[in-house]
Amino acid sequence: TYSYFIWANDSSDNSVMSSVSSFLIKAASVNQSPILTNEQPVNNSMEIAPGSITLMITANDSEEDLMNIKFMTNASGSWTEINSNNSVNNGSYQQTYTFPDYSETYYWSVNAIDPSGSGQWTNETYHFTTLQELSSWAYRIKIIINHTNIDDNLINYPMLVEFLENTELSTNAQDDFDDILFADETVSWTTGMASERLKHEIEVYDSDDGNLTAWVNIPLVSSTVDTIIYMYYGNPSCGNMEDIEGVWDSNYVMVQHLNETSGMHYDSTSYDNDGTNFGSNQDIDGKIDGANDFNGTSDYIRVPSDGSIQFDEGSFTAEVWMYPNTGATSVRIVNTRGMGAGGTVKGWHIKISESTGKWKFKDTAIDDDSGNYKDYEGTTTYSYNDWYQVVMVYEADNELRLYVNGTLDGTLSVGSYGNISNSLPTAIGASIATNGVEGTKDQFFPGKLDELRLSDIVRNASWIKASYINQNDPSSFYYTSQYPNPVVTLVSPVNNTEEYTPVNFTFTPECYSPGGCDHAELWFNRTETYNGSVHYSASSRPQRGVIKDKKLYVLEGGKITIRDFPNGTILRQGSTFGASHTNTAPYIIGDKVYGMNTVGSMQCYNETTGTVEWTVSICTALQSNSFEYHDGYFYVESTNFTMHKVDVTDGSVDGMLQLHYTGSNTEKAHPLIDYENDRLYALGNSKYHCIDLTTFTEIWNKTIITNGGQETRSGPILVNDSYSGQYLTIFSTWPQINTYAFDYDGNIVWTWATKTIRAHAAYNPNTGLIYLADATGYSDAGGSLPEPGNIYAVYVNNGTTKWVTHGTGGGDKFARPITTSGNYIMWKTDNVGKDDYLYVGDATTGETLAKISAGDDRGYWCFPIALSGGYVATGGGYTSDGQTPILDIYHIGDGDWVDSYPLHGNVNHTGYIENGLTSLGFITETWESRKINDTPIVNNSLNEIEYDFSSYNLPLNFTWNIRIIQSDGQSAWGDENWNVRVLRVNQSPDISSPNPANDSTNVPLSLNQLDVYISDPEGDLFNWSIETSPNIGSNNGIYESDGVKSCSISGLQFDTIYTWYVNTSDVGSGGWTNRSFRFSTPERLNGWLYRKEIIIDYSLVDTDSYNFPVLIQLNNDADIASHAQVDFDDILFTNDSIVWTTGSSD
Repeated sequence: TYSYFIWANDSSDNSVMSSVSSFLIKAASVNQSPILTNEQPVNNSMEIAPGSITLMITANDSEEDLMNIKFMTNASGSWTEINSNNSVNNGSYQQTYTFPDYSETYYWSVNAIDPSGSGQWTNETYHFTTLQELSSWAYRIKIIINHTNIDDNLINYPMLVEFLENTELSTNAQDDFDDILFADETVSWTTGMASERLKHEIEVYDSDDGNLTAWVNIPLVSSTVDTIIYMYYGNPSCGNMEDIEGVWDSNYVMVQHLNETSGMHYDSTSYDNDGTNFGSNQDIDGKIDGANDFNGTSDYIRVPSDGSIQFDEGSFTAEVWMYPNTGATSVRIVNTRGMGAGGTVKGWHIKISESTGKWKFKDTAIDDDSGNYKDYEGTTTYSYNDWYQVVMVYEADNELRLYVNGTLDGTLSVGSYGNISNSLPTAIGASIATNGVEGTKDQFFPGKLDELRLSDIVRNASWIKASYINQNDPSSFYYTSQYPNPVVTLVSPVNNTEEYTPVNFTFTPECYSPGGCDHAELWFNRTETYNGSVHYSASSRPQRGVIKDKKLYVLEGGKITIRDFPNGTILRQGSTFGASHTNTAPYIIGDKVYGMNTVGSMQCYNETTGTVEWTVSICTALQSNSFEYHDGYFYVESTNFTMHKVDVTDGSVDGMLQLHYTGSNTEKAHPLIDYENDRLYALGNSKYHCIDLTTFTEIWNKTIITNGGQETRSGPILVNDSYSGQYLTIFSTWPQINTYAFDYDGNIVWTWATKTIRAHAAYNPNTGLIYLADATGYSDAGGSLPEPGNIYAVYVNNGTTKWVTHGTGGGDKFARPITTSGNYIMWKTDNVGKDDYLYVGDATTGETLAKISAGDDRGYWCFPIALSGGYVATGGGYTSDGQTPILDIYHIGDGDWVDSYPLHGNVNHTGYIENGLTSLGFITETWESRKINDTPIVNNSLNEIEYDFSSYNLPLNFTWNIRIIQSDGQSAWGDENWNVRVLRVNQSPDISSPNPANDSTNVPLSLNQLDVYISDPEGDLFNWSIETSPNIGSNNGIYESDGVKSCSISGLQFDTIYTWYVNTSDVGSGGWTNRSFRFSTPERLNGWLYRKEIIIDYSLVDTDSYNFPVLIQLNNDADIASHAQVDFDDILFTNDSIVWTTGSSD
């Protein structure tokens, strides 16, 4: 029913209204289809989470007929019915279906029909796109924000990002740049989602030239570290990724980029404070993309009044880029106040005026209409015809601040202040009101304006400065990498772990060039970085020093000298306290350095103060032995085999103990202190002494080879680990040659009398081997001395030799194993000065890994004196060419000398663990020689390269890294080199060659020993045992090497099956092997119930015949048929000497 009336009036304002009339329109029923509305998800929705999704529709039929509603989808690749709602009334209906994939556009449809009414049907098709993975974007550019531009952290900062003529963008981004998005560096390109993107607004784009101007909201811009984000592009199927309003935090109440070339100027914030242009030219280049050019006579922009930009009594910030033309004076940039006497009109404005041919702030003000007009006049002037960022900050009830180009121009104190809001519009480029009434227009700005922003808070100085730098020159605010270097994340094996060969090296490559990763390279080298204990025995003549805290402590010219290590600069040097020649190194306790010279004088030098605290004469002579420290005392052995106990506080001698000596009193061996058991071990001339340090009395002494301790260069070595299986002290003697292993109670466990000389020795707990050296100075009766410079590797538990490595012959006099570390030993061939060589060898196999030539002016006794972190210090007492000795610092990894400098005297050391010598490194192969090329399977996902190390002598330590080369040729390494110890597969020992062989029969009762061969594939030592059943004997061994293992047996019986069990487990992998064997002894003949006598007629034999085959044939023998086994297996023959009752079947 419709109602209507008629209203008429004339020019005299007389009017008349008719009465209300009505009429009814009754429509005839027509056949109408159902109507479908309110679909969910809304058609063309983006970023719908995949999974179980509810589809919903509202269906209405105008005739209110019942409907059938069918839901369908092509998610499976073809259109399939999901389900139906049949015979239903008008209303909303839903069905649930699983849409599993990310980054997928799914289509669904609804078919509605009213079969009982019109019979008409309606079909609508909709689509939505699920959350998209960042991996769907083919390209990205790294953007690094320079933190030095940021004074304080910035929160939700809108950063300008600008690309000009970027061909990659123009080629690979969508034409409308909808696929542009930004993400924080923490979002993975591989697993991250597009929904994790940063909010951004594109101000302008040009896909033909590859130009882009965009604003990106950065949640946190750090002032201490560079902030990194990425810009992604290259997804041809995604929708628009912008979130324009989200870029600007809620305190931005108006942001006008002034980039529109005609029509309205739009506000990018959610407040919609859009502006209408009156006259100004909108189609010009600005500071940031487009801008408006104002003629200075009539042009302005009007923004209607809105509560969001009327700040009442609160704070605010106004920002704008301006380009004032020459002569601009008394002109408004932006204002809400209009003109009128100060203190009478509410509002605020930014105003500049001319001063001496330049411009400055003039009458920039706030007004609360209470006679309290606050206007700021600047003193700094600026040139016309250039761009300036101008910022006005009002902090409520405090002060007004004005900034130009990020720098404070000045402030004006305000104090308590009233409301500055009014109902006037905001004017840009002019004043368009007078005395609070819009209409009168004046004070027009001549020039260009760009990027106008209003905030209802105070933007701080850091924000303003950052905004100026970012907008004035984006390239100085951040820098980009069009195709950043690839990034390699090492995954496994993780640093400092053990792996069994073959090893899978896994990593994640990220490549950014269009072609992705070209290939990956696995690089590794044989390397040892060992941070455990260092084991070696001291020796004479190689003058030694101590490295601690990157300092080298030596004695030079009779002075305690401290040098920087490895640079060699003298840091401290004490005074001369005796003869310049000494083979005894400084000892360091705290900041005290103790030195001892060859005439028996000891000095205490304070490193902190650089002063000598005391100097004391301990004994008359000291040949080449070291002095050792324990629990407040030094123990010094003089040349007459006397042990002195010296108080560390003042050098006083608190006791002396005479060791055995006859003949020569030249004592050169070094004592050994067992700190855990408070023992000292020392060699006399022909005896070995064990001393209790708590009482300074002898526990025991044992006779050794005559004159064995006279010229011995090294001291005893303490071994007490799983390889030795017991407590041992081991030492060698000279000139009478022998090597001894004594147990805790002074019993000899084993001796070794091979051709060693001067008794240099070292132990490696990683291999269970002790290393002994020989020299050409020894000649046996047979003259069978091997080549000089040999190193013998001997099993510590039994003294058997595992391997021997030969010197170079010629002039090499002997080798000295100075130290062992990890899987390495280091030794020196000597006695020919400049032609000496320093060797690094594999402690397991004896293989030479590195060889260093000493060179000219190196000491005749030029030995390594100390090692630390891959550096070796070497020096000598005198040289082969008569020149001043040289102290060298050598870095094995570089293959060259780092530094050399002349010595004032001799260099010496003790080199014990407590003195800091605990971290050694040897790089023994170059990286280049071990690279393996491989192509990554998938860019930005887990990859692996497998390498088989079985050709190496395992176990070995390796350093590895991955190098990625992307298609544009840029490459990168993983963040750090990782160490891995590569082992063979944990293989248990092998058991083979049993004797008697398995399942042997008729084994004679005289057998008295079982033998079996046991070997370990990795060369580990192993434990073994043999047991028998029935028990005829047993045996076992611990920490033994490959070989035949035997078990004595006795008491074998006739007609018995014996089983013997062999068990073995190695001390390396812990793997074990068990095998059982059996044999049987003969049966007694009395087990045979019948026999026949066979007589061979000798008259038919002309001469005796041995092992003669005789045919014996019995035919139709009923006795055999009745009593023999069916297969005649029990038939056997003996000669007539075998007694039926006591003989055996063998």
